[in-house]
Amino acid sequence: MHMSLKRIAVRAELPPGEGDLEAVMLACRVAREQEAEVSVILYTTEVLPGSASANVTPAELAEINERLAAIGSNHGVKLSVHERCSYAHGSGEVFADLLRVSDLGVLHYAAQPSITQRMLAPTVIFDGGVPIVLLPRAMGFDRMPKSILVGWDGSPAAARALRSAILLGAPRCAITVAAIDESPKHRSGRSGVEAAHLAAMHGAISSFVTLKGDGRHALDVLESHCSENGIDLLAAGAVRHGAIHQVIFGSLTSEILLRGPSLPTLLAG
Repeated sequence: MHMSLKRIAVRAELPPGEGDLEAVMLACRVAREQEAEVSVILYTTEVLPGSASANVTPAELAEINERLAAIGSNHGVKLSVHERCSYAHGSGEVFADLLRVSDLGVLHYAAQPSITQRMLAPTVIFDGGVPIVLLPRAMGFDRMPKSILVGWDGSPAAARALRSAILLGAPRCAITVAAIDESPKHRSGRSGVEAAHLAAMHGAISSFVTLKGDGRHALDVLESHCSENGIDLLAAGAVRHGAIHQVIFGSLTSEILLRGPSLPTLLAG
């Protein structure tokens, strides 16, 4: 039996911006399809006097809560709002706490992200324990994703991305497993075919493709294929590398976090 999502966690700035509200709406669309509930954690990354949240009046906070509740009601899902209850942890750890008791996270993550967003995201991705959808700009899909591209190199990180894509999309979704050229180390072609087979076993319409790298960064190759084929969501494994490896080889994860994704992107840490 296909496992479904039961709780989706979203982080919103206080006061929430357009991207934060779009992230809440995306979570509600997914929750509606999966019969899940949505938990919104509402707080600011800046807690010093004079910050935006310090200037939010009780009346404005009540209005924000009402607006978030209305989004949940309009989508027909149960939505709860939590305010930051502890300042003992950094902003990333606060959201990670909620993620650990959820099935999926959604986080607004702008193209050309701010320093604050880049500081927040790694903790969320690697310490939350669940896959995270990074949503750039205000551009969420207006439905469950109908197509997902899974970046594949035969690694454990890629396997996490595949399982996350199956959890989110199957059995209603087309899942394409994509390797970049051939990797003798991981035999990505052989294992990629089997990865697509696993997605099919869960009911997805699945396929395997090998993409030409031509010296381009892996993120450019994968995002280009998504754009050219109208794919809704990119899924990739998230990996932490040491500083030397990072300088010599680069990293798909760090590139996404540095410049921001060009389409909704699921990272499985």
